Amino acid sequence: MPHRLLACWLLLLFVSIAGSAQHYITAAGLRVGSGVGLTVQQRIVGSFTVEGMVQQSFGSRQTVATALFQKHQRLAGKAFNLYIGAGPHLGVWKTNQKDESGERITERFAGISGIAGIELTLGRTLLSADFKPMLSKGGPATFDAQTGISVRYVLFKELRKKQAPKQAKEKRNRRKLFG
Repeated sequence: MPHRLLACWLLLLFVSIAGSAQHYITAAGLRVGSGVGLTVQQRIVGSFTVEGMVQQSFGSRQTVATALFQKHQRLAGKAFNLYIGAGPHLGVWKTNQKDESGERITERFAGISGIAGIELTLGRTLLSADFKPMLSKGGPATFDAQTGISVRYVLFKELRKKQAPKQAKEKRNRRKLFG
């Protein structure tokens, strides 16, 4: 029973923090999962973004660049979103085979990636967790899947909408009457 109470309290705190956060236009930062990399996310229109990432895997000696087109859906206010998307990727992979000089042979591969995740914007910090499956032609595997956590800094925030002059004047007049 105390665990349920704690869980409810944490959920309420999380949603209240999320509701007061600001929405972003451009954010850039780090992504860590089965590797480490850079990520830049740019809102293009409405709830659609494009994300570019370059990631170096820890164990498999591969580097992948991915461009993902994403659709975001609000879960709690503007700050807590669910997103899903897809896009192309290109990569290089150092094989176990060696050339005449003893260097590992590098192969190129390409394919399509999907992504699904959640994100939370807290002030100028954007936190996200995702699942990213990849289908490739060439490279170490035809199918690969990664999970990752990204921490981005919001470079450009969404501008707040200004009230129309008539609405602002009416608001001032109401304050004079009742204040």
